[in-house]
Amino acid sequence: MRGIVLIAALLLAGCEGTVIGAAIRGQEWRDQQDDAYCRRLGAKFGTPEYVQCRQIETARRDRANAAALNTMATGLAIAATPPPAPQPAPQPLDCTRTGRDTMRCQ
Repeated sequence: MRGIVLIAALLLAGCEGTVIGAAIRGQEWRDQQDDAYCRRLGAKFGTPEYVQCRQIETARRDRANAAALNTMATGLAIAATPPPAPQPAPQPLDCTRTGRDTMRCQ
């Protein structure tokens, strides 16, 4: 059981800083991150500036997440596309000289 937990933790550690990692941490974590960011900018909780900062951060994150998910979906679609069928090998030409400056190939 310990081994499974360790493996799961290692796999999830690879999600750090990604859309998946943020989803795993949940909304409360994202709210704390946004709150800390807006306060570092000097916005005080409850002021119009704070509310605007939080709205801007939410919109920015939503755009970034949508772009990341779109990139992942595109990559999965490309990976799921089978490779093109191999082209048949060209047939060898049988050429014979029919004159001084001419050749005939079949």
